[in-house]
Amino acid sequence: MTKTIGVVLHLTFLAALAVLPLQLLAQSSVPPFRDFSKGEYPAIADNDYHRTVNERFVRETFKKIYEAEAAFAGFWGYGEFGTLQQLGEAGLIDSVLANGEKYGYVFSISVVPLNAFGNNFTVKATPTYYQRTGKLSFVMDAACRIHGGDKAGFDAEFKDPVLDSCLPFLAIQFEYDSSLIMRQIIGAQATYYESFGNGRYGTLGDLILAGLIDGNLASAWNSRINMSVFPPTETGPARYVLGMRPWYRHNGMRSYYVNETGILRAEDLGGASADENSPELIFENEDLIKFAMRSLWKAQITYAGYSHLGNGNFTADFEVLTKLRLLDFAIENGSFGGYSFEIVVDNNHKNSIFRDFEMRATPLQYGKNSSRSFYISRHAFLRGADRNGEHADRFDPLVEF
Repeated sequence: MTKTIGVVLHLTFLAALAVLPLQLLAQSSVPPFRDFSKGEYPAIADNDYHRTVNERFVRETFKKIYEAEAAFAGFWGYGEFGTLQQLGEAGLIDSVLANGEKYGYVFSISVVPLNAFGNNFTVKATPTYYQRTGKLSFVMDAACRIHGGDKAGFDAEFKDPVLDSCLPFLAIQFEYDSSLIMRQIIGAQATYYESFGNGRYGTLGDLILAGLIDGNLASAWNSRINMSVFPPTETGPARYVLGMRPWYRHNGMRSYYVNETGILRAEDLGGASADENSPELIFENEDLIKFAMRSLWKAQITYAGYSHLGNGNFTADFEVLTKLRLLDFAIENGSFGGYSFEIVVDNNHKNSIFRDFEMRATPLQYGKNSSRSFYISRHAFLRGADRNGEHADRFDPLVEF
């Protein structure tokens, strides 16, 4: 009898030990989802989940800072990069980040002034409370390579491993914006010639006074735009030459050129000026859309992979992916870059490995500034073809990234 009681007590004790880890696991489970889009995130993190979120947001913030620095150098700084305070004053980053602390990390920027050898900036981020708000430290420069590692709360160094890079997408985004500005000025010049100019083309000031281009926009881009206007002569009509150069590798690689013919030309010349011999630029936004499709694919895979987010399911809501900072751009009302975007998800399978999604990007104005439609699914093969403005599908040819 005593032996039987001992066996029962022993089994009861083992059962209690088996249940205890489950109880502890339940107590330390991942907290419910919160909207971090405004940066209203607790300064103190209590588990690996919070540290991971902080660290991801720091990397995304570095990309935003890089974009802000490129804009500041190109528009406000006349080639000079800015401090956190200057970026905040220009409205390029929010006031919280401008004060140097966000997402449980302390941010700092050091700037190397423009000189004969160029210029540079360095961004650093270290955990406010090591192991509580984060473990990894980060550093990035104007090459847009994010280095980092577990530095026990001290600064990261450029000899640390490269964890991420933001240049490709942002460079294409800036190039796309540049082409839009150039095309806006082309249209303004055509209107000015036929009306206000009475057979003459206008300077940027003339176009602004005529209300054909936005004054603030022209002022911001003025440091990158070079336009010469020539009056009509006895031997020929009026002419103009318009060029735009990037701060090379900071906000793009291609230089732009157009004259009174209205044919926009672009070429990667290492920052030098393009000219009438540069190739014609056609459908410039297709490169942007290819990057966008790849970014969307990565965002979907990340979303589904986290148990506290998709937990194996994909989402058809672009706003969710944007708020979670899984995208570097915003798809508003289903459109971006002259394309309409659509996501179709299939989360009906019990086994997550059979769940799928399809994403399509279709030109909003077929033949005007784009011709190809694009398609991608969870299998990561980007496909595209000229479908006369209709959707692409999984049977279309593969597209180079």
